[in-house]
Amino acid sequence: MASFECKDTNEENRSHVEGALKCHFEKIKISGGGHVGVEERYSNIISHFSIKLLGDVVPNNKELLQSFDEARKLVAELPLYTKQYNDGKGVPIEYTLYPLSELAKLFIQDVAIDNMITELNEETILRVEQVFDGVSESKQRLNDLYNDAQSTSDFIMDKVFAQISNRVQEVRINEANFRRELAECLVKVRSGKINIIELENKLKKFHKSILSKNSMMEFFRQHRSVSTLAELVPILKTKRVEFLKKNSTIEHILHKYSNSDIFILLDNNEYIIDFNSSSVHSMFRDLYNSDEGSSKFFIANLKICTQIKCSSYPIIRHYINGRLDSDNYYEDNKILFTSNLIKFDPLPSTKPKNNPSEKTKLEIPCPQDCPTIDSNWRCFRLPSQEEINILLLGETGVGKSTFINAFANYLKFNTLDNAKSGDIEVLIPPEFTYMDDNYETVTIKIRLIRLIDTRSENDKKNFENILCIVFKYCILELLTHLHKSVKDNIVFCFTNTRETHYRPGNTLQPLKKQLEKLKKQTKSGVEIKVHKNIIYCFDNESFGYLAAIKEIKFTQNEEQNLAESWKISVDESLRLIKYLVKRQPHIVKDTLSLNNFRNTVLLLSRPFAEIERLIQKSIILIKEKQEEINNSSKTIEELKGKLYDIIDGNVELQISEIKSDQENKRAVIEVHQKRVDQLQKEWEKIKEISLKFTFII
Repeated sequence: MASFECKDTNEENRSHVEGALKCHFEKIKISGGGHVGVEERYSNIISHFSIKLLGDVVPNNKELLQSFDEARKLVAELPLYTKQYNDGKGVPIEYTLYPLSELAKLFIQDVAIDNMITELNEETILRVEQVFDGVSESKQRLNDLYNDAQSTSDFIMDKVFAQISNRVQEVRINEANFRRELAECLVKVRSGKINIIELENKLKKFHKSILSKNSMMEFFRQHRSVSTLAELVPILKTKRVEFLKKNSTIEHILHKYSNSDIFILLDNNEYIIDFNSSSVHSMFRDLYNSDEGSSKFFIANLKICTQIKCSSYPIIRHYINGRLDSDNYYEDNKILFTSNLIKFDPLPSTKPKNNPSEKTKLEIPCPQDCPTIDSNWRCFRLPSQEEINILLLGETGVGKSTFINAFANYLKFNTLDNAKSGDIEVLIPPEFTYMDDNYETVTIKIRLIRLIDTRSENDKKNFENILCIVFKYCILELLTHLHKSVKDNIVFCFTNTRETHYRPGNTLQPLKKQLEKLKKQTKSGVEIKVHKNIIYCFDNESFGYLAAIKEIKFTQNEEQNLAESWKISVDESLRLIKYLVKRQPHIVKDTLSLNNFRNTVLLLSRPFAEIERLIQKSIILIKEKQEEINNSSKTIEELKGKLYDIIDGNVELQISEIKSDQENKRAVIEVHQKRVDQLQKEWEKIKEISLKFTFII
C-alpha cells in the first residue's frame, strides 16, 4: 500500500491538492510506457507530498521515495519482489476457522434505528461547533505551554511543571467524557427521547468546567511567565547570559570560570523576566549589552537555586578571577551609572609619540541631540571614586581656610621642594593671621574629625577653660544631635606641633581629663578612648612659607625645618586618610530617627505641661468641694446643685432615697476621693514621663 500525504492547513488549496494527486494517480495506473500530462500548476504542489510504502514485500534496501515517478516505478516492480518471498508464493495468509453457528451470530445485526423526530436548529448546531473550535484552540495553546515548560524545566519550580502536566491530562480526560456524553445526548434529542433542554444543560455544564474558555484563559494567565521565559532563554543566550539551573551554586560557577569577570543577578521573583522593573535590572541589562565578550553573566532565581543564600534582592554580585569584588554592584557603582558616560576606542589608529606631561581638559560637542549645557562626564571603565565632604566649624579667623589649603597640598606634594616647583592648590583664598588657641571641627561626610590647636606660652592659665568650652559647645552638642555611634569616628588633630616635636605635648592630659568627664556626664556613658590611631599632629607653618616665599626671604636653616615639617605633615595626612577609609560609616538613619524623636518630644512637652496643670487644678477643686461637703449642714439635694458643675459627665451618682443625708454625703465624698486618687496617679505618671523627656532633650 502506498500513502501520499500533503501537509497544507490552508483549506483554499484543497482542490488544487486533490487535482494534483488525481493526475499522478492516473499516471501510476497506466503501465507499458503510457503518458499522462500533468499541468504545470501542479508541479509546485506535488513537491510538498510525503510518500510512504506499507506492505509485506516492500524491499528494505531501497532508498526513501522522493517523487511520484519513483513510486510508479516501484509499484511496477512489485511482482518481481513478490517472487523473492516463499518461492514466489508470497507471504502466507493466516486464517481463523469459526463454527457456522458462531459465524451466523457475527452476521446478525441490530437493524433497529431510531428515526429522527427532533431536528436541531441552526443556532444550536453553531453553538456546538463553537464549543469544539474553542476546545481545539485551547488544547493547542495548552500543548504549546507544556512544550515551553519542558524546555525550561531546569529554570522553573517543580510544582509549576506538575501543575501544567496535570492540566494536560485533566483536559484529555474531560474532553473524552464531554464528547461521549454530548454524542449520547444528541442521539436521544434527535430521537425524541429527551428534551432539547438537556442539550442546553450539557453546554452550560461545559462552560463551567475546566474545558471552558474562561477557565483555560485563567490558567494561561497564571503560567504566562513560563512561555515568556521559554522565549527569553534563547534570546539571552545569544548575549552570553545564562539562567542558573536547579541546585546550582556560585562556587561551581566560579570554579568553571575562574579567570573571568562574572556578574550574577540574584532575585527572588518566581520568574526573572521583567528587566524594566527596577534600576538594578536596568543596570544588569546595560552591563551585558555593552560587554565586549570578556565577561560572563548569570541570572539566579533564589526560589529555584535554593542553595544560594541572599539577605536582600534584587542585587548584582561581581566576581573577578574567582573572588568577590562587590557584594552589591549597583550600590557601589550607582553614581557611575547615573552619570553621563563616555566611551572610546581602546585601540586608536594613531598614538602620540610622547605622552603629554600635563592633563588637558576635554571639551567636545555631542554628535547627537544632547542639550548644550555643561555636564560631568565619567569613563565607563573607571571605578567610581569615593567623595569626601569636609565641614569646618569655628569662628572667623581661627584658620579654617588655611587648613583646607594646607591639607590639599599635603596630599598633592610629597616634599616641600615639589610644592615649591609645582602649582600650589589654593582651594579657598586664604588670609594668613597667626592666632593662638584655634580649635576647629571637621566632618568628613558622616565621619567626625576633631582638630584642637596646641596652646601658646601666653595661655597656660586659660587653656583648660578653653578646652572645657570646646567640649561644651562642640563635642557635647554634636553627640546631642548625632547618634552616639559617631564617637567611633572621632579623631583629634593638633596643629602647630613643631615646638612639641610633633607630639600633643601638655595638651594630652587635659584632653584625657575632659574625655573622662564626658563619660560621666552622658547618661549612656559615651567613652572615647585616646590612642595613637585617633591622634594626628600637623604643622601648617610650611604652607604659610609657600605663600610668603615670593615676598619674604628665609634662611637655609628655616627652610630645612619647614621641609621637615612638611614631610611629617604629609605622613600624618596619609595616615589620617588610611584610618578614616577603614572606619564603618555613621548610619544616617540613626541620626534622622534620633532627631525625629527629639522633635516629637519637644512637640509633646507643651501638651504634657498643660495636662499636668489641669490635673492639679482638678485635684484642688475636688478637695475644696470635699471640705465644703464635710462641713456643710445642708441636705443632699441642696448639695447636688453645687457639685454638678465639676462632676465628670460620665459619672452618674446614684443615691438611694432611703439613706440619710449624712450617709449620702459620705457616699459623695468617697466618689470624689476615688476621682482624686485617679487624678493623682495620672499626675505622677505625667511627671515621670516629663522627667524622662527632660533627660532626652
